Amino acid sequence: MAAKPEQSRSPKDERLPARRSPRAALSSQATVGAAMKNGLYSIHIHMLDGVKGRDSGVLILRDGVLLGGGPYFWSRGSYTVGNGTWKGELATNQHSPFADPLVRPLFAGAEATSGFSGTFSEEGAEVYGTVLVAGHRSLGFRASLKWLAEA
Repeated sequence: MAAKPEQSRSPKDERLPARRSPRAALSSQATVGAAMKNGLYSIHIHMLDGVKGRDSGVLILRDGVLLGGGPYFWSRGSYTVGNGTWKGELATNQHSPFADPLVRPLFAGAEATSGFSGTFSEEGAEVYGTVLVAGHRSLGFRASLKWLAEA
């Protein structure tokens, strides 16, 4: 077996960092904890801006896509990550009416869209966001996510 001839490199080439593919860069980020962990998360949401409202449920986060829901609502959306922070958007719909006729859902049965940003770690995430209700009213919220399992 013949040996490959060694390519000559100029001193300038030695100062330049080796180029990596975007996929390699992403995988190296994952090894240092910069990637959000895919899986099943519990979520607890609290409304802000003086509005009394909260909800809990689960979310599945997988490679920039989120799907989830709880006893009355379901959501779908997308997210991006970078350096321990993440941001995204989601649409939420009501799938079941409340058992108590005196309870009024904030969304009144209409789809609501939200944007959020926050931080994450191996154990979960924290976000603050804004939900647009009925296309004309915006409300703030905060949410805590706890990683439960691989999904």
